[in-house]
Amino acid sequence: MMSRKTPFPRKPRVGASLSLRLRTYNLHLFRSIFGDSPPSPHPSRSRLRPYRTLLPLCLVIWMYLLLGAFYWRPVRVLAKADENAHLRYVYDVHQGIWVPRAAPAEEGLWKIDERHQPPLYYWLAAWITQPTTVPDPTTWIEPNPFFLHRAPNGNTARALTTPQGKTFLFAVRAFSWLLGVLVLVGTYRAARTWLPFPASMTAATTLALWPTFLFVQSAASNTALATVWNTLAWSELCLLWTRGVTQGRTLRLGIWLTLALYTRLDSLFLFPAVVLLGLREWRQHHPQWRLPLLAAVGSLLITTPLFLRNVWWYGDPLTRNALAPRPEVLPWRTLLTLETERILKTLFISVGEGFALAPDGYYVPIGFVGVMAIMGWAHLWRQPGRGHVVGFLTLAYLPLVGATLWATRQYYMDAPRYLLSLGTPALLLGVAGYATLWPRSWRPWALVGWLMIWFGINVATISYLLWPLYVPSPAPITDTVKARFENGILLRDSEITLTKSGIVVALTWEATRPISENWAVFLHGYTPDGQLATQEDTHPLYGAFPTSWWPPGFVWRDVYCLPWPPLGPTRLQVYVGLYRPDSQQRLAVYRPEGTPWPHNAVYLGSVQPARTLASTFCHACSTC
Repeated sequence: MMSRKTPFPRKPRVGASLSLRLRTYNLHLFRSIFGDSPPSPHPSRSRLRPYRTLLPLCLVIWMYLLLGAFYWRPVRVLAKADENAHLRYVYDVHQGIWVPRAAPAEEGLWKIDERHQPPLYYWLAAWITQPTTVPDPTTWIEPNPFFLHRAPNGNTARALTTPQGKTFLFAVRAFSWLLGVLVLVGTYRAARTWLPFPASMTAATTLALWPTFLFVQSAASNTALATVWNTLAWSELCLLWTRGVTQGRTLRLGIWLTLALYTRLDSLFLFPAVVLLGLREWRQHHPQWRLPLLAAVGSLLITTPLFLRNVWWYGDPLTRNALAPRPEVLPWRTLLTLETERILKTLFISVGEGFALAPDGYYVPIGFVGVMAIMGWAHLWRQPGRGHVVGFLTLAYLPLVGATLWATRQYYMDAPRYLLSLGTPALLLGVAGYATLWPRSWRPWALVGWLMIWFGINVATISYLLWPLYVPSPAPITDTVKARFENGILLRDSEITLTKSGIVVALTWEATRPISENWAVFLHGYTPDGQLATQEDTHPLYGAFPTSWWPPGFVWRDVYCLPWPPLGPTRLQVYVGLYRPDSQQRLAVYRPEGTPWPHNAVYLGSVQPARTLASTFCHACSTC
């Protein structure tokens, strides 16, 4: 018989006294959030029927899969962090080299080498992509010489691709994308151990709407798999903290820790939480207090071959020499102002390797809910009761934050990826803190408002950042042809507009047959005496739609911006053409009647900027 005042039995089972005491410590915390009781450990006594729990979670997973497709299918270039190096590792495994040795190039694209990483993700990716054709990445991946040009509005990819490796690339990305389902399940499981059902579903749904998570989780990167193991480990730690230590739970924790280390070494940041759990159990004289520590030691012993390999080949068990050191240590003032602002922005919204961030207006609602979450966390921290889970998650997450800040001073590192892949505690604390600030009767609507904010941010990110950046705009099909390039590319039309930012040139392109190479576009502005006054060189769609990806018959419109020259209001003659950046060889181009254009450059027209436009030109502007 259950009591009306407590969700637990009056007479607990023998051996369950510690678990009962731990759950009693957390009772006030549960009621302060929702006025609800903790989830019952007995399925027959659960307030929610299984289908009422499973159906919402399935809907969240379906929403994640739908939104995730928008974050990886349109991205034809390698705009996600170090994808070229990860794909090279998978290719080596396909060739039978199960544990390849990193050999970075002196310079260039292949200076980044991820073959020092643990091998688990690459083994699984190679097994998943066995049915696909796996060409050598060095034959279909090439550097983008205009990387970061016009960023964040363009050229956010370090490397370009050709369709030769399309199937392989998309298969690896789809594998990472599907791994996100396990992350959502792990997040819900971690939240459900100490939060009521509405707050647990809110945590999982928030993650499914998180732009940076969707972008990174659908990348060809071992971070996608590391996030799975890290989330499952956090869920097991929450279960051990709230329900007590058992052999089965500790065994699962050891499995997740081992798999996490064989995926990424930054999963070592999970071990302070394990030590904290063991110390708590020891202080409370639990007879099985050694089990969590034994699980941690066991996982380290199983991964000993990995650390020995790193010492033998790279001279460091953690392979820190693979990181890119800064020329000088970043000052604390710069770290805590500009660098921290960039890290926080990238942590929430990032749609490109070249720091393709959202405008500041996007971060206003994020800042609002973030401040409320921090205020609520501070309120939960002061709740009575020893050893509640809020303090545990906070203390367990602090080493990661501190190590990230320290390492950012020393190295060029993608800190948001690490904070996100190990960020389950921050997400759970944020949701719980936000909910607890609202009056009890308003909390369901407050959580709905929280999710609506994230949904709006996600839709805005896709509509106004992601798709304009990577998806070409179709143009009306006309019979006019301005120029014919010899490899089957047609320049159908052009339009020139004068703005305060520069000379905006809109070009309408079409490919009449498949193109095997990636040709760059050059726009030149010459003075009447033949002097080059201004120019703009980039790959089409500012690096996001290389010519080798143009489907035959697709007519589309691309927009470029020629900066104003510092010569004043001088008449300029605008020319356009295509060339290979590696050899500087221009592609031959002809008039519609068949005569060649001089110097393989198509004349678009002559412009005479007004004095007011030229005088207001900002040379650093990249808004057009």
